[in-house]
Amino acid sequence: RHLLTDDDLVGVSVDRLHTSGGREYDPVTDKGVRTNFWDSINSTEANLKRIQALRQLFAARFPDQRSEEEMRAPRCDFNFRGFYSEFWWRAPFEGECRDARMGDRCYTMVRWGMKALIYSHPEYFPGLTRRSSFKEFQQLLYMQGRAACPYRPCGLLESRPNRTL
Repeated sequence: RHLLTDDDLVGVSVDRLHTSGGREYDPVTDKGVRTNFWDSINSTEANLKRIQALRQLFAARFPDQRSEEEMRAPRCDFNFRGFYSEFWWRAPFEGECRDARMGDRCYTMVRWGMKALIYSHPEYFPGLTRRSSFKEFQQLLYMQGRAACPYRPCGLLESRPNRTL
């Protein structure tokens, strides 16, 4: 075999999993259905275990190849929000727009995310950085279905994600 697939990592054919009513990941429960590989998808500990599983699988499949530690890191141009758009509860540019204003629960949640949580729990804000705008934080909270942010922000332009890796 000349490649590694999701089937190899998960331990079951994705087609077979879907045929039997399973699913790799359900964002509502944060678990798979009839598989557990992607459970706790934003957990640092669980993600480290998944990375280790991939490294072990790679080393077993390609014993003559250099390990990740032996290679220089490539430039990362992965578009997280574009790639994982199927897992968002709400489409980012659909629905009524209303900018969060001081005094709103959403405003408070966005400010807390920008000023505190992005530093202590960046995994809560996939695709955002410490330099992301207020509206980008509001949009993510809206997309995640946070009750405090029932409206998407106004004025953000829809970008077409690059789905190539």
